Amino acid sequence: MFKNKHIVIALIVAPILALLAYFGVDNLVSEKPHKAIEGETYPLVAKSNCRYTSGKCTFQNGNFELNIYIENGKTLIVSSPFPLSEVEASLLDNQGNTSKLYFVQDTDQGTQWSQKIISDITPESIIRLVTIASKSIYYGESEMAFIDYETGFNEDFKREN
Repeated sequence: MFKNKHIVIALIVAPILALLAYFGVDNLVSEKPHKAIEGETYPLVAKSNCRYTSGKCTFQNGNFELNIYIENGKTLIVSSPFPLSEVEASLLDNQGNTSKLYFVQDTDQGTQWSQKIISDITPESIIRLVTIASKSIYYGESEMAFIDYETGFNEDFKREN
């Protein structure tokens, strides 16, 4: 089989052509990264830590990133390495009820925002988050499965209310 020079050349050239085709098509078809434009809206993708009990949910679009987590079982925190000018969210429970959350700025730089939880949250609850950074609007959605319910989150909530 390897005595035929055509087969040997084909075995060498085929992988090279496959790699060139793969990167060539990617270069022609893929979206080119660009700076966020003022006034435009950009979707945030919920990373994999939002789907399991990690204690934190990360939303990302390019290099823009937001982290959401519960502090002391009663305060929802949104943090970002970038300064945010406004943060709002809504919680949708499994009965279809929606509660709106208005976050308060915790740091002078606008990198951390908090909101006291006013409703009971379950793993099936959905959070829809909207934020403004550098006059661009970012939005995302995720289930609240990332909250560690074993630490007594619901019991802390019920004791306070």
